[in-house]
Amino acid sequence: MTVSVAGQGTSGWIVVYPSGAMYANAAPYSDAQGFTGLAGISYPAKATAMSTLSLEDGWQSSDGQYGTGDPSYSVRNGMVYLSGSLNQPAGDAQTFGVLPPAARPARTMYLSVYTYDGAVGLLEIDTNGTMLAYDGGAPQYTSLAGVSFPVASAAASQLTLINGWQSAQASYATGDPSYSVANGVVHLSGSLFQPPAPGDTQDFAVLPPAARPKYCLYLKTAVSRPDSIAAQGTIVVCSDGRLYSNSFPLSESEAFTSLAGISYPLGS
Repeated sequence: MTVSVAGQGTSGWIVVYPSGAMYANAAPYSDAQGFTGLAGISYPAKATAMSTLSLEDGWQSSDGQYGTGDPSYSVRNGMVYLSGSLNQPAGDAQTFGVLPPAARPARTMYLSVYTYDGAVGLLEIDTNGTMLAYDGGAPQYTSLAGVSFPVASAAASQLTLINGWQSAQASYATGDPSYSVANGVVHLSGSLFQPPAPGDTQDFAVLPPAARPKYCLYLKTAVSRPDSIAAQGTIVVCSDGRLYSNSFPLSESEAFTSLAGISYPLGS
């Protein structure tokens, strides 16, 4: 699972083993030693019943090599959870499977995921259930661990954007930047961008008191380089409700910042 670590533009990740052991890494590793954020990490417990995904276009489960479980999904209490990992030994099709209607998002989602050797990859989930994996080392290895999002019927409230930030819904069909609170957990959704302007102000919205965390949270997300290749940025959620987007360079998050799949407990 991708996480925020120290270092400018560094990719970090957490591995959680069935024994309960947890492992932090980054490239370079010293950045994980300097700072590793655990905010926003979630996954189904061992007892959760999962349904195996039917893979297509040459994609295969990576469970045999990495012990991650087969690519699977579950729907519980209005949330969709993905798990497992996959690879594509031959072919170049990015589509690897289709979620059933009950497990599809309301809008197109772009999520930063761990791929082979720590490279940043992109997971795209469309409203018709189609799932695509690309960029980074996606064909060699793509992890679905830690990916979760509300079902399509979940209600959400639109964020009021500030400092020149705008919704990227028109370009990417992701929905406007929004939030919801369900069962003590805050969920963000949508995407945004900031047209060129003096100042490069990173704050883009302020959450209402009912959706604010207890501490300052650093959460990894998908941003876009000017050449449209996926990169990794950080969403910071402050205890006073301020939301800001960061990346190195800033032009990546300004070009596109996804809020899809970001969630955290209110007490975090």
